[in-house]
Amino acid sequence: MKIFLPIFGMALIALLAWKTPRPEPVPTGSGLPPEPTSTGIGLTPEPASSVIVSAPAGRTPTPQTSKQGQTPGAGLTASIARGKTLYEQQCLSCHMVDGTGVPSMNPPLIKTSFVLGPKPALIKVVIAGMTGVEVDGDDFHNNMPPHPELTDQQVADVLTYIRHNFGNKATQVTVADVKAARAKK
Repeated sequence: MKIFLPIFGMALIALLAWKTPRPEPVPTGSGLPPEPTSTGIGLTPEPASSVIVSAPAGRTPTPQTSKQGQTPGAGLTASIARGKTLYEQQCLSCHMVDGTGVPSMNPPLIKTSFVLGPKPALIKVVIAGMTGVEVDGDDFHNNMPPHPELTDQQVADVLTYIRHNFGNKATQVTVADVKAARAKK
């Protein structure tokens, strides 16, 4: 019996090692991913030609920029991309990958009056958290933890992602919106 257990244990280890999948080899090449044709969330980056402003004769046209120094469309696209990353890190475990939430526990983020409604209320929920809520006639009982550690930019990005994803079509949440909501205690 003393010989059987060590042999059985070694056989089990060999079987597990044999069944463990091996990682795929990394292809050689430039190491850079191909240029994206879509952001993966239903938005296609605007072509550069759509943001060129005509110039007077003899002058070279320059890209039009917003107050933040970003090309129109690029700021929204970048905010949505950053927001998606934050959503995956902070929100996905409760609100799910598709924004459906969990019945009676965590509210959905799909076309609800809460998500599409006034931005200050939504911003306050992210910053201060919430205990229980009624959304469009349904009660949800899980606590949403506060996220005061998020910067104004991060709050704006994650809410812009939510308000532009899951079938939602709402205005962008800006850093100025978040600053104003934080200022109102």
